[in-house]
Amino acid sequence: MNRRLTRRALVRGTTAAAGAALAARYLGAAPEARAATVVPNPDTLFYGVYWEPVNLDPHAISDWGSRWMLDNIYEPLVRYKTKQVGGQTLGTTEVEPHLAESVQVSKDGKTFTFTLRQGVRFHSGDPLTADAVKYSINRMLTVNLAPASLVSKYMDQNSTTVVDPRTIRVTLRATCPFFLELMAATDTGAIVNPKTVEAHGGIQPGKANDWMTRNTDGTGAFKWGQWTAGQQFELLGNDQYWAGPPKLKRVEFRVLPDFATQLLLLKRGELDIVYHLPPDMTTQLMGNPDISLGRDGGIGIHQVYIQNKLKPFDDVRVRRAMIYAIDPYSINRAAAFGLATVTHGMLPTSLEDVMPSLWPYSYNPDKAKALLSEAGYPNGFSVPIAYNAGNTEREQTAVLVQAQLKKIGVDATIQEIPWGTFVNNYTDGKMPLFVLSGLELPIVDNYVNSYFNSKNAGAKGNRNFYDNPQVDRMIDQLLGTTDPAARKQLLMRMQQTLNADAATVPIYDSLLMYAHRSWVKGWTLFPSGNWYFYPVEKRA
Repeated sequence: MNRRLTRRALVRGTTAAAGAALAARYLGAAPEARAATVVPNPDTLFYGVYWEPVNLDPHAISDWGSRWMLDNIYEPLVRYKTKQVGGQTLGTTEVEPHLAESVQVSKDGKTFTFTLRQGVRFHSGDPLTADAVKYSINRMLTVNLAPASLVSKYMDQNSTTVVDPRTIRVTLRATCPFFLELMAATDTGAIVNPKTVEAHGGIQPGKANDWMTRNTDGTGAFKWGQWTAGQQFELLGNDQYWAGPPKLKRVEFRVLPDFATQLLLLKRGELDIVYHLPPDMTTQLMGNPDISLGRDGGIGIHQVYIQNKLKPFDDVRVRRAMIYAIDPYSINRAAAFGLATVTHGMLPTSLEDVMPSLWPYSYNPDKAKALLSEAGYPNGFSVPIAYNAGNTEREQTAVLVQAQLKKIGVDATIQEIPWGTFVNNYTDGKMPLFVLSGLELPIVDNYVNSYFNSKNAGAKGNRNFYDNPQVDRMIDQLLGTTDPAARKQLLMRMQQTLNADAATVPIYDSLLMYAHRSWVKGWTLFPSGNWYFYPVEKRA
């Protein structure tokens, strides 16, 4: 049986006070909920979160909290499909038509013809047209953030043609076998309303539209509702949705920085669902007939990011010392209760041609100390390590990393930073060490391009500010290679180089964990981490 760890009391201060205040607001004196015969507030889903969205411009998303909201507000031409396994609905990495009712692909794999659904309207009432699709694709390429940096390898502003009001044709410069998967992502494939965008500042190359960071106009099953900073925000059901009104009229997200408060409210039935409760709290819910638990591996890595441009981490020997000094298995036990898969490499385990056998490291503090001495730090150094406030998985990771680095003479000071500031800091390269988990598209080309291409440093995904021209060339070569054997050889050489460069400290594959009341029906886990509320309902 895995051991339980208590949460570190030292950093609770302000967060505990905020949690207590929110608990007093929401808890009252009601008794703990038991097996429900009557579902409370059946039209509203109450979701407990510790974060708030950072940016509502779908083509400039920099965090998953924003992406989860926009998954429901904006829609792509194609989307990840579901499948039935043992009577359970599961998300897949395969795509199917969505705003497009059909997709035709040419024999050479370069031309994609999309026929749009009829009767689709934006929330403002304007109809969806092929012109809007072309505008959206070209806007995504102009903004050029996130996966757009990969799409631009295959297409440009002249690649998209309007055939007629319901037909759009995209012709790629080179074959891209994962083009449809890229277009299924909200930040790449979201269709926006040209009239709305142009009325509020238009397209701004390389950055978000200021108005769109707080306002929306999509075609999705939900609209953006009220947002009270630090307290709650909401999605409102779109009763004019093209596939029919959603079963939920409203999704209310309650901002609760303290997970203990979330747990208590869930058990009492005052929250319907929470995401990623700490494992020790999740185990308290096992066997509870009123609670359903969902757990799956995500496409991403829980890791300690290293800002490669900042001293002393501009020295590869210091970065390698960090990997030798940090024990991923003990962190898995403490932060993920042993439920995650320890990562042996710089790429998530589930991606194409990942080779854990190439990983040259293991926990070895003596080796770490020797490398630090060789690099000119025989007595270690001092460094801050940051995590986002309220995330106990990352907090526990920071605590253990602090203790493990102390063994090699490195004095790590833990910094607990609010989510919005944390996101800005890692995109701007201000934090030398920080703990973060990722969720990405199921495409190895996208992962290596986002995380390791020097051109994508900062907001585009390369949060380590890693820079190796040899890897840049290998990534470009990979993007132009379709032969499986050639791709495997390229990926092997790339993984060997990435391992040697030690850009980051991988710990374990990202873990998706949800707990919800048994009256919540239709909640589906997707490997890509997307949240879709359209099929969700509350019923006994």
